Amino acid sequence: MRIEVSSTGAVSPRLTGRGGKRNPIIVETDKYLFVGPDNGVFSFVYEKEEEFRVFKISNTRFLLPEVSDTFHGRDIFAPAAAHLSKGTPPHGLGEPINRYVRFPFTGPETNGNILEGEVIHIDRFGNLVTTISEETLKGFMGRDRGRFQLIIKDRVLNRMCRTYSDVPQGYSFLFSSTPGLQPGLSSKKAIQSRLVR
Repeated sequence: MRIEVSSTGAVSPRLTGRGGKRNPIIVETDKYLFVGPDNGVFSFVYEKEEEFRVFKISNTRFLLPEVSDTFHGRDIFAPAAAHLSKGTPPHGLGEPINRYVRFPFTGPETNGNILEGEVIHIDRFGNLVTTISEETLKGFMGRDRGRFQLIIKDRVLNRMCRTYSDVPQGYSFLFSSTPGLQPGLSSKKAIQSRLVR
């Protein structure tokens, strides 16, 4: 089972300041374990997973002896993830909870022949992850799957590719991946990220 750790999360700065009064939690799905703060950063997981369980990390024997007010990634989340990786079950680190921060998820919307979505993440390689899945795009296009345009600011993307090597250097493309379509360029990440900046 894969373990993902988030020490802050890309949500409101008021909520993501390191430390603070937010519960440290584990979100368990069928394939993943997510460790991080209860500040809404896992809202996408709650939206997309059919079944999941949330646990508040409260068993101090699995944390560092001294927990600071600011470095929860070091003092709480990293030790918790380490114990999970060695086979400790989530319920061994704390009790299950039913109340947690969950932001409303805005999915793609259709308006005539326009499908609108949002970029929800830019990873460390400069890839842009959107709220539009491949299935949503195919359903929207119907039989006319070979013709589409994705417009981000002044750049138009009009081809779907499976791998980056399928695209000539500098050409725009749309890469199908999980959880959503990734628009980008076959070039440096600084250029790729500027698509939305």
